Amino acid sequence: MELQIITQEEVATASQVLATTKSWVAAYQKKETVLIAQADKEGIKLSVETDGLINDFLSSLKKATKTANDARSPFTRRLDEIKGYFTAEENLLKGLEAKLQEKRNASVKVYTQEKAEQDRKDQLKLDQAKARIELFAEAEAQIRSQYATILATDKQRLLDAFSEITLEAIDDLETVLKADVSPLSKEVWDGVNASLRSALIPEELDEICARAKEGKFEKVAPHYQTEIKNYADHLLSLIPERKAELEEGKASAAAEELRKEQVASTQLQQQQSEQRQAEQVKSQVGAAVIDVQIEQAHRGLSIPKASAIESYGIEVLEQAGWSEIFKFYTTHCDKDITEKTTMNTMKLFAEAEAKRNGTIIESTYLHYEPKYKAVTRNTKKAA
Repeated sequence: MELQIITQEEVATASQVLATTKSWVAAYQKKETVLIAQADKEGIKLSVETDGLINDFLSSLKKATKTANDARSPFTRRLDEIKGYFTAEENLLKGLEAKLQEKRNASVKVYTQEKAEQDRKDQLKLDQAKARIELFAEAEAQIRSQYATILATDKQRLLDAFSEITLEAIDDLETVLKADVSPLSKEVWDGVNASLRSALIPEELDEICARAKEGKFEKVAPHYQTEIKNYADHLLSLIPERKAELEEGKASAAAEELRKEQVASTQLQQQQSEQRQAEQVKSQVGAAVIDVQIEQAHRGLSIPKASAIESYGIEVLEQAGWSEIFKFYTTHCDKDITEKTTMNTMKLFAEAEAKRNGTIIESTYLHYEPKYKAVTRNTKKAA
């Protein structure tokens, strides 16, 4: 269809119509001013004469308005027709986007849902990795603690024997302290075991406990032998002093001092062990987090760069769902309920809250369906 342009004659006629209307506006404005002043002078109660003048003015004004409208209608109608030609073509252009936009929206929905599922798996993987690290450290700590208890108990036995010895038996104790010390027995070590609990990786707990103990006996056995021998040698060096105390009927001052030192040493070792364990766990957890982040970054390279604007639609599954929506609206919306407040208005509010704040009505009567829209970005002109 060829566009019919307004002719010069039509433009001239339209200009004359506009000029006439403007002259009417000026005349009626002038007359209105006079009538308003006259009415203000009389007050609220108008005289019959003034009321009649205003009535005649308004009647004339309506006729003038209709005459002006009738005079300009042929021209503005023509302009509307011309506008319609443009908007019709523009609507065709807009219509071209619908099917393709729908395909992009569907694609974004799939990618978003897949990402959410993958994020869930990533979080589970990270949680399990952290659990393995923390549980392994805990198992090692339990084993260290049990070994430390064995060592401290055997030292305490020697100390008790030293402090409680009689003058008659002190030579026998000296012989015992000079004797060679055996390494920690395998039988005693077999009684050292970690015990763990975890809902994340219950099937791996036995294996973690075994790894935490693996290879440690070869280290603790000689360590036990050296520690006990050194402790016995130290007590042996105190035998002369202890004999003198026994001859004077005194308790062992050295034994009491050793007890205090042993308690302080045990506490210090425990603190240092816990600090090393915390630092080790933090370092290993940090490495696990970085591994997951790298995997996520690599996956992101294969996803179209079209971010999704998410909204939610609520499907009311049963009648009771409307009651849940009503309660949600009354407790979360700061607007008063009026006769214009419909249930649909309340549902729209609940949908908006889900998008805005992530607040969801937890109900078996309602289903939230996420909606996605692929955002179109300006890149380069289409071919």
